[in-house]
Amino acid sequence: MKFKYIGLLIICAMLSHCGGGRNLAPVLNTIPETGSEFKVLKEQGDREFAKMHYMGWYNAVNFYKKALALKKDSTEIKEKLFFSYFLIALREPLYFIDNSKSRSETLFWAEELNRSIPPKNPFASIAKYLLGEKDPSSPEITDASIREVKNATDTDYKYFLYLKYSGLRLETLARQKEADIFLRQYPSSNLRYFANSQFNDMNSTIEKYPDFFELLLVRGDLAYQTMDLENARRDYLKVLDIYRGIPPALVGIGNVYYDIGLVQTALEYYEEAFKTSQDHFTALFKKGVCLHDLGRYDESNIVMDIVAKKGVFEKGDAFYYIALNYFNLKNFPKVETNIKTAESIIPDSFRLNLLAGLFYYQSDRYAESRGYFEKAKEISNTYPECYYYLGLMDVKEQKMKTALENFYLAATYYNTLLKDGYQAIEAIAEKNYTSEFKQRMKQLLEKRLKEDARNTIQKLESVLDVFTDNEKKEISEIRRTVQNIKERYPLNWGDNRQP
Repeated sequence: MKFKYIGLLIICAMLSHCGGGRNLAPVLNTIPETGSEFKVLKEQGDREFAKMHYMGWYNAVNFYKKALALKKDSTEIKEKLFFSYFLIALREPLYFIDNSKSRSETLFWAEELNRSIPPKNPFASIAKYLLGEKDPSSPEITDASIREVKNATDTDYKYFLYLKYSGLRLETLARQKEADIFLRQYPSSNLRYFANSQFNDMNSTIEKYPDFFELLLVRGDLAYQTMDLENARRDYLKVLDIYRGIPPALVGIGNVYYDIGLVQTALEYYEEAFKTSQDHFTALFKKGVCLHDLGRYDESNIVMDIVAKKGVFEKGDAFYYIALNYFNLKNFPKVETNIKTAESIIPDSFRLNLLAGLFYYQSDRYAESRGYFEKAKEISNTYPECYYYLGLMDVKEQKMKTALENFYLAATYYNTLLKDGYQAIEAIAEKNYTSEFKQRMKQLLEKRLKEDARNTIQKLESVLDVFTDNEKKEISEIRRTVQNIKERYPLNWGDNRQP
């Protein structure tokens, strides 16, 4: 069947990249090459295409267009342009890049091939199907046409399907089966990074392909997940140097700046990410978080309201922040409304249950408050605030023995939190950070630790005033904890003293 040579094109490119298999170029139905410039341009395009990443295909398009200008009737170059644009169009949505141009170009070259190749090229219909241009029930998307494509170019078809969904990390047996087939056939392809979690040679691959921004994003995300913030920042900035308008990189660098306390700078990156892609609701949500942290509660609510209505993954957390903003604005009726809405979406959110417990405590609705603090304690049983407020409610109900037990646990876990904070500061010295970055992180954590120490001392000293029996073991331990905190974390620490 004449159509078979179309499918062989991409297989040839992938095999040449993998370094395995025989050269299939002689079996392609190509126009005889005349002129060294055409040949050089085509070969340059093929080398870029075979890199199997976005910038490779993007660069290949430029070479192929120059080659086509020399041979306007070259069906082979038209095929290469179709495949290049098709792969770009499938990849772009995974990174929130507008693919309207690449979609248009894909369909244009598909129709060009339809006019150039008898019989009609089934890839035109399949391209429209995979790009969402056609409904699967369209007369052109028949089982027979799909089987024809799969039978003639089985690997290509699976490759296109896999590429379209690879960035979404769909955990299905069918998808995993496709990934396994792909990895067996092309174990050295750059696409392997989207098929499994083995990254042993990631650094050497990036060194070999410095414009492989998809892999730079993977490495940056891995660094960020382990709180290796400086290396995460480096990789995200490298991505932005390659392609400025990539929202995941803008959000990534925003996350780094947020975590080191540069909230205003983070806000600017989140805003740029959302301006680049109006579908990136994570960027919009994080913008709302920054506005909240900056005390701009009304503006934060405007943003979170959009996320709550149009977002997907952040919807419940958006309602949480709306409730928290109204709590800070002292608009208490709206606090309760949004707590209930958030609870219907994320009932097991620790911070939501903590906020609800605090809201109902301050509203003198102690039974409801106790229920939320108990649930928060079930989610995280070492968080001191839960025990502190449960102890306060025990005192109001004259349950002094239970109150003392809760206050003792609160003091224990407050002390543990402060120790963890101090250890985090000490660990900065061992990080592979620049001196400027280390200093920034140290100042931020010292400030937080000092504030936490002050709040802890105030709460525990108020507890000591409640009890008159100073001989009890728990009272002695709480008093000793307060004294230790005062000695280890002096309230002027971070200005000119070290603990």
